[in-house]
Amino acid sequence: MKDKTGQYLIKNKKITSFTQAEEVLGDKLKLVPFGTEKEAKARGANFKQKLPYTKNALRDG
Repeated sequence: MKDKTGQYLIKNKKITSFTQAEEVLGDKLKLVPFGTEKEAKARGANFKQKLPYTKNALRDG
């Protein structure tokens, strides 16, 4: 999603999600149309990650 100026809403925001490693380890690459970590970073997000399959929550703002 984008804002009124055409910038992605996640740009410059701290986010977390499934990492590329988790998608590989979970054998999900052929099931999902894109890698969440890769796409978030491509849209300007400040992607934060921990070791695969560990608890990870964060707050931005």
